Amino acid sequence: MPLDRWDLLGLLAMPLFIVLGQSFGLAFLVFLLLALRWGKRLYKAWPIWGKLYFLLFALGFASWLGFSFWLINGVYQPLDQNFSPQYILVLGAGVREDGQPKNQLRYRLEKTYELAQIYPQAKLILSGGQGPDEPLSEAQAMQNYLVQKGLAQKRILQEDQSTSTQENLDFSAQKYPQLKTAASIIISSDYHLKRARFLAQKKGFQNIKAQAAPTPSLWLLNQLPREYLAFLKDFLFSL
Repeated sequence: MPLDRWDLLGLLAMPLFIVLGQSFGLAFLVFLLLALRWGKRLYKAWPIWGKLYFLLFALGFASWLGFSFWLINGVYQPLDQNFSPQYILVLGAGVREDGQPKNQLRYRLEKTYELAQIYPQAKLILSGGQGPDEPLSEAQAMQNYLVQKGLAQKRILQEDQSTSTQENLDFSAQKYPQLKTAASIIISSDYHLKRARFLAQKKGFQNIKAQAAPTPSLWLLNQLPREYLAFLKDFLFSL
């Protein structure tokens, strides 16, 4: 079953979508189309192997659909009225070249601002380092945004070295050890929240609640394949 020009174009398109367009959704769609194309050709050449291929493909695709539904189902839950957090931990995301939060991070900060008004006693821990294409750390960009909206800077703490969800949690807990035992809220995007909560519980955060920031539908479709792989990796290999 030799590769033809469409196979080669598809294989080339996947890394281009990811690297240049940061679009795992488009890359995932191309992969599905190629997988169906290869399966059809395999079935014509070797029917038994083709049937096994399509069975595995169907099981894999069904697992992704089921995971995606579970991932965003039930994340928008209100907090108990008696819950009184001491800390609100905000997980960082991308920052634009002008230092402003990208949309994904801006939605998280809007949720943070909302909860900061409800819980004026809570300190905010803003967690996120500086990526290679970012002019400042995500933590600093978050602080700038929230202070501009009127939050007092004395309420804000920073963790500005982390580059992943695991590091967000590890470095924040190392810098502010009381975070593991104090009543706290963790804020992230809806599609990312269950992985963040899973890792927090695995790392010993004892009294932490999770609150979701919304994600536009098209961006959500782009993120679900990435989150599927990231959750699988963290489930298998996180410490």
